[in-house]
Amino acid sequence: VIGYEPKMVLYPERSRRPSDCDSEFNEILTEIKKKTDNPFILARVCDVLWMNDRKNIDAGKLSVSSYDQIINKLCDALSLGKNSIESKLFFALDLLERGLSLASMLSGRKKKFDDPILQSALKLYDVYLDCFIFNGFLRLSICLYKYNAVDIHLLASNAEIIADKHYEMKISDAVQKLFLFAADLYQRVNLNSEQQRCQIKAAELTLIQYEKAESAM
Repeated sequence: VIGYEPKMVLYPERSRRPSDCDSEFNEILTEIKKKTDNPFILARVCDVLWMNDRKNIDAGKLSVSSYDQIINKLCDALSLGKNSIESKLFFALDLLERGLSLASMLSGRKKKFDDPILQSALKLYDVYLDCFIFNGFLRLSICLYKYNAVDIHLLASNAEIIADKHYEMKISDAVQKLFLFAADLYQRVNLNSEQQRCQIKAAELTLIQYEKAESAM
């Protein structure tokens, strides 16, 4: 579970979180850490070890490094045109967000920290743009904005490009949100005409949805 909060609550019971792990369980996780080089396993095991002992910096760093490896594997697969990977993008974004958050905490800086996982996030962003992938693009863009990883103007421009590319999508709500995200970023850098253009496109999608609903009645 990415956020480590219980995903199932049947009062008074709930699913587990890292703080529920006793010392014996942590020792088992430590042994697993020693005996595997699988980044999918190491990322989560070391993350829990660090969550339960913030002084265990080595575990924290190994977790971030493992998250980084996973994202790089995904980028390579997407670059090779493996469409089946696209169905796993939201899971991958969960891992990326956790890895970036952990790297930020380990560095003691909320923004502009120096870690290879940030470069992997940018690599994934470039793959999204090269392949015009829509699913998860807004989420990835918000993540990069949060960590000041991409110039705001460029982030806005790319968001508008991807939204334009998928303008005819059946799920127009998602495209509309991407236009509004771009509009908000344009506003932040005082590009008022670009902001208004994206707002108009978002409004047009609202009208299209309304007309479709009317015709279906």
